[in-house]
Amino acid sequence: MGEMNGLMKRIIDDCARGIVKHTFIGPYVSFVGLRSIKKELILARRHLKAVKKARRIYQKNSSIKLDLGSGNKTQKGWIGVDLHAPGVDLHLDLRNPLPFPDLSVDCIYASHFLEHFSYPEPLKNILKECFRVLKLEGTFSAAVPDFGRAFLNYSEGEYLFYEKKFWGDPQPNWCKSPMDELNWLIYMGGAHKCMFDKKNLINIVEEAGFSEVRLREFDKMLDNEARRHQSIYVEARKAKIKSFLQSQKDLCLNNDVNSYDDLWGDAAFTQRYAEPNRFKLWRYVAQLSNHKSGSLLDIGCGGGHFLEFISKKPGIRGDSLYGIDYSRKAIEQARQRVPEAHFLENDAGCLNFPSGQFNSVICCEVLEHVTNPQQVLSEAYRVLADEGKLIITIPDGSKDTFEGHVNFWNEEQFRKFCNIYPITRSETINNGAALLFIIEKLK
Repeated sequence: MGEMNGLMKRIIDDCARGIVKHTFIGPYVSFVGLRSIKKELILARRHLKAVKKARRIYQKNSSIKLDLGSGNKTQKGWIGVDLHAPGVDLHLDLRNPLPFPDLSVDCIYASHFLEHFSYPEPLKNILKECFRVLKLEGTFSAAVPDFGRAFLNYSEGEYLFYEKKFWGDPQPNWCKSPMDELNWLIYMGGAHKCMFDKKNLINIVEEAGFSEVRLREFDKMLDNEARRHQSIYVEARKAKIKSFLQSQKDLCLNNDVNSYDDLWGDAAFTQRYAEPNRFKLWRYVAQLSNHKSGSLLDIGCGGGHFLEFISKKPGIRGDSLYGIDYSRKAIEQARQRVPEAHFLENDAGCLNFPSGQFNSVICCEVLEHVTNPQQVLSEAYRVLADEGKLIITIPDGSKDTFEGHVNFWNEEQFRKFCNIYPITRSETINNGAALLFIIEKLK
């Protein structure tokens, strides 16, 4: 139901903007706008039906290979994805997220498909979705029109343009000159939205998070022979990274800002960071904070995942949210996730905020990493408003064997550490592996 509501909102907002913009021209344009809404609603129903089918496919198959924009010519062993082709496996609208979990798809192939989407959006998001669902070591492979070669042929003169014919035949038959041919390639009756040469194709795929991107040769087992002479081929791999825990160990043994910048600059690691257990923690902390008014500060906000989560709760204003971290890369990522929130590169032991500014302060998975925990706690309490809540989570020091952690507390030890700060609630979380404390600033 939530998926349908989200789709409906996007469709109505997009189409309504078009109708309002053109209504004064006359009833015909409004009629066209209404037809657009009807068309989008039909596509939305088609997409949601395919989402349910995709989930069944995922449950039944250990190996999944997706052919995006496949048309009716889906290759054997591949799942064809196309919004319009009648005989395809999945009628998915790829302006929406792929209905597959993280790390669940083996291979993705897209032939003469990417050019039908505008850059930067929605094309960047489509490629990021491909990166998200691919398994580690999974491959993304694509073919696109080689506009760089077509333009080079054009620049060499009319005679050479036709000698090095980009198309097998004029496309369509109204093309009478090289410029006509280029116009058809670029626009294709409104179907094309983005053009590529070898360099920008690699750059755009790398932006999605792929670290191993290369041009490849024509593959007769995958690619269309008829389009061989006019295509660029690219292949990208989702690099296998160290285990999440090992990467954290390597980082925390150094525990310096450069190491954190390296961590938050790694797109594959960042994806793994937002794991199900963390989402569970963020949901619970958001529930406990009960933040509805005033301002909220997330100390050690990292890439802004928690603030992104809480910003989507009803009634929460994005500009009431603040995050601090001493990693520049983390702050850059956080600003992308929640652009309306406020983010600062800031040492947690010396907060650049007035006393009593925040109704809620969150300090999750931070104190075990810092060499000045008493100062961090003092600053967190100082910026907390009267009757505000400070929520802290730490590993249970009696079970924690993480080499990179600086501080280890069990519940009793942490209560003594807090000393003058009034803990009003404590509990074990994460199946007993971590502790949660709430400190309230009473008048």
